[in-house]
Amino acid sequence: VLNDFLAEELKFRRKGAAAVDSRDGKESPLEDYLLKPSVRDKYLHVFDIVTPYSKSCCCFTKNYFKYHKGTGSLVATNAVPLREQGRESFVEEDTGLVHIQLSSISGKGNVEKADEEILDALVLRYFTPQEVANLHSFPAGFSFPENVTKKQRYALLGNSLSVAVVTHLLSYLFREPPQMTSS
Repeated sequence: VLNDFLAEELKFRRKGAAAVDSRDGKESPLEDYLLKPSVRDKYLHVFDIVTPYSKSCCCFTKNYFKYHKGTGSLVATNAVPLREQGRESFVEEDTGLVHIQLSSISGKGNVEKADEEILDALVLRYFTPQEVANLHSFPAGFSFPENVTKKQRYALLGNSLSVAVVTHLLSYLFREPPQMTSS
């Protein structure tokens, strides 16, 4: 479940919360990772949106946070409280998948538009560089040098292999071959 990899400070928080920046342990405003409404409205149809209860997400590319289509998943940080408020749920309990209902509104070009109130309540944001590293199974104490920018961090983590997978592959490749017995 993705919730295990999210920064504790970012779980189910609204605007004004802070995230710990792994490079120096100082707080970085959550607003740095929130998806701007103008970007959300323009690219909503291409985003892969997950929740802390999702069991999978898209891979992260080096252009995550820079481009919007096909570069990695966004997390709907506030998906669970929507159910608690008695509103229609957009989250499947078992998988954590987010289904946003689009409705056609007559007007210029018959644009598809989702309910703004629901989208605002989801609090869509990008994964932080530390969370991407966590998803790739980097060690708990992993951090970047101070001079590495946020853009560089995403670029370095993008298209990374999972440390856990590589560990198993290397163990398999370098294991002692089984002894052949002659008959």
